[in-house]
Amino acid sequence: MAKKTVRKLTSFDRPACRLIRERLEAILKPLAEELGVAITLGNARFSETTVNFKTEVAIIGENGAETKSVRDFRRMAPVYGMKEEHLGLEFAFNGDTFKITGAQPSSRKYPILAQKIGTTKTFKFPSATVLFALAAKG
Repeated sequence: MAKKTVRKLTSFDRPACRLIRERLEAILKPLAEELGVAITLGNARFSETTVNFKTEVAIIGENGAETKSVRDFRRMAPVYGMKEEHLGLEFAFNGDTFKITGAQPSSRKYPILAQKIGTTKTFKFPSATVLFALAAKG
Protein backbone atom coordinates (compact mmCIF):
# COMPACT_ATOMS: atom_id res chain seq x y z
CA MET A 1 0.00 0.00 0.00
CA ALA A 2 1.43 3.37 -1.01
CA LYS A 3 2.02 5.88 1.75
CA LYS A 4 -0.19 8.98 1.48
CA THR A 5 1.78 12.12 0.70
CA VAL A 6 1.18 14.88 3.22
CA ARG A 7 2.34 18.41 2.63
CA LYS A 8 4.54 19.88 5.32
CA LEU A 9 3.06 22.94 6.99
CA THR A 10 5.11 26.11 7.00
CA SER A 11 2.50 28.30 8.72
CA PHE A 12 -1.01 28.02 10.16
CA ASP A 13 -4.18 29.33 8.53
CA ARG A 14 -7.83 28.22 8.68
CA PRO A 15 -7.47 25.37 6.16
CA ALA A 16 -4.39 24.05 8.00
CA CYS A 17 -6.26 24.17 11.31
CA ARG A 18 -9.20 22.28 9.75
CA LEU A 19 -6.81 19.62 8.46
CA ILE A 20 -5.16 19.27 11.87
CA ARG A 21 -8.58 19.08 13.59
CA GLU A 22 -9.74 16.30 11.25
CA ARG A 23 -6.56 14.31 11.83
CA LEU A 24 -6.64 14.82 15.60
CA GLU A 25 -10.30 13.75 15.80
CA ALA A 26 -9.46 10.58 13.85
CA ILE A 27 -6.58 9.83 16.23
CA LEU A 28 -8.57 10.64 19.39
CA LYS A 29 -11.68 8.59 18.47
CA PRO A 30 -10.11 5.14 19.06
CA LEU A 31 -8.45 6.40 22.25
CA ALA A 32 -11.80 7.64 23.57
CA GLU A 33 -13.43 4.31 22.75
CA GLU A 34 -10.59 2.39 24.41
CA LEU A 35 -10.81 4.45 27.61
CA GLY A 36 -14.61 4.75 27.63
CA VAL A 37 -14.57 8.55 27.68
CA ALA A 38 -15.74 11.35 25.42
CA ILE A 39 -12.99 13.51 23.93
CA THR A 40 -14.03 16.77 22.33
CA LEU A 41 -11.86 19.26 20.47
CA GLY A 42 -13.20 22.73 21.08
CA ASN A 43 -12.33 26.08 19.59
CA ALA A 44 -8.90 26.63 18.11
CA ARG A 45 -6.78 29.74 18.30
CA PHE A 46 -3.89 30.11 15.95
CA SER A 47 -1.12 32.41 14.91
CA GLU A 48 1.26 31.97 12.03
CA THR A 49 3.47 29.61 14.06
CA THR A 50 1.21 27.96 16.69
CA VAL A 51 -2.27 26.52 17.06
CA ASN A 52 -4.05 25.63 20.32
CA PHE A 53 -7.18 23.49 20.54
CA LYS A 54 -9.34 23.50 23.63
CA THR A 55 -9.78 19.85 24.57
CA GLU A 56 -12.29 18.31 26.96
CA VAL A 57 -12.24 14.72 28.20
CA ALA A 58 -15.40 13.61 30.02
CA ILE A 59 -16.55 10.46 31.77
CA ILE A 60 -19.47 8.77 30.06
CA GLY A 61 -22.18 7.98 32.59
CA GLU A 62 -25.68 6.55 32.35
CA ASN A 63 -26.92 9.76 30.71
CA GLY A 64 -24.04 10.25 28.29
CA ALA A 65 -20.92 12.36 28.64
CA GLU A 66 -20.98 14.67 31.65
CA THR A 67 -19.32 17.68 30.00
CA LYS A 68 -19.13 21.16 31.49
CA SER A 69 -21.90 22.37 29.17
CA VAL A 70 -24.16 19.49 30.33
CA ARG A 71 -23.48 20.31 33.99
CA ASP A 72 -24.12 24.00 33.26
CA PHE A 73 -27.42 23.19 31.55
CA ARG A 74 -28.62 21.10 34.50
CA ARG A 75 -27.63 23.83 36.94
CA MET A 76 -28.97 26.78 34.93
CA ALA A 77 -32.08 25.28 33.25
CA PRO A 78 -34.53 26.97 35.67
CA VAL A 79 -32.91 30.36 35.02
CA TYR A 80 -33.66 29.90 31.31
CA GLY A 81 -37.25 28.77 31.97
CA MET A 82 -36.31 25.22 31.06
CA LYS A 83 -36.16 21.84 32.80
CA GLU A 84 -33.29 19.39 33.08
CA GLU A 85 -35.41 16.99 31.01
CA HIS A 86 -35.10 19.33 28.02
CA LEU A 87 -31.47 18.22 27.66
CA GLY A 88 -31.30 15.92 24.65
CA LEU A 89 -34.63 17.00 23.17
CA GLU A 90 -34.84 17.90 19.51
CA PHE A 91 -36.43 21.01 18.05
CA ALA A 92 -36.85 22.55 14.61
CA PHE A 93 -35.42 25.94 13.65
CA ASN A 94 -35.31 27.47 10.16
CA GLY A 95 -35.97 24.11 8.53
CA ASP A 96 -33.22 22.26 10.40
CA THR A 97 -33.44 19.95 13.40
CA PHE A 98 -31.28 20.51 16.48
CA LYS A 99 -30.64 18.57 19.68
CA ILE A 100 -30.11 20.42 22.98
CA THR A 101 -26.62 19.50 24.20
CA GLY A 102 -25.88 21.95 27.00
CA ALA A 103 -25.59 25.54 28.11
CA GLN A 104 -22.97 28.24 28.10
CA PRO A 105 -23.94 30.68 30.88
CA SER A 106 -21.22 33.14 29.90
CA SER A 107 -23.11 33.75 26.65
CA ARG A 108 -26.01 35.82 28.00
CA LYS A 109 -27.88 36.33 24.72
CA TYR A 110 -27.37 32.81 23.34
CA PRO A 111 -26.85 30.45 26.29
CA ILE A 112 -28.40 27.24 24.91
CA LEU A 113 -26.12 24.91 22.95
CA ALA A 114 -27.62 22.60 20.35
CA GLN A 115 -26.12 20.30 17.77
CA LYS A 116 -27.47 20.33 14.24
CA ILE A 117 -28.72 16.82 13.51
CA GLY A 118 -26.61 15.04 10.92
CA THR A 119 -23.52 17.13 11.67
CA THR A 120 -21.08 17.70 14.50
CA LYS A 121 -21.69 21.48 14.39
CA THR A 122 -22.89 23.15 17.60
CA PHE A 123 -24.99 26.32 17.52
CA LYS A 124 -25.96 28.81 20.24
CA PHE A 125 -29.58 29.86 20.73
CA PRO A 126 -31.54 32.26 22.93
CA SER A 127 -33.50 30.27 25.49
CA ALA A 128 -36.78 31.90 24.34
CA THR A 129 -36.21 30.62 20.78
CA VAL A 130 -35.64 27.06 22.02
CA LEU A 131 -38.64 27.19 24.36
CA PHE A 132 -40.86 28.47 21.51
CA ALA A 133 -39.62 25.70 19.19
CA LEU A 134 -40.19 23.04 21.86
CA ALA A 135 -43.71 24.33 22.49
CA ALA A 136 -44.47 24.35 18.74
CA LYS A 137 -43.30 20.74 18.54
CA GLY A 138 -46.01 19.78 20.99
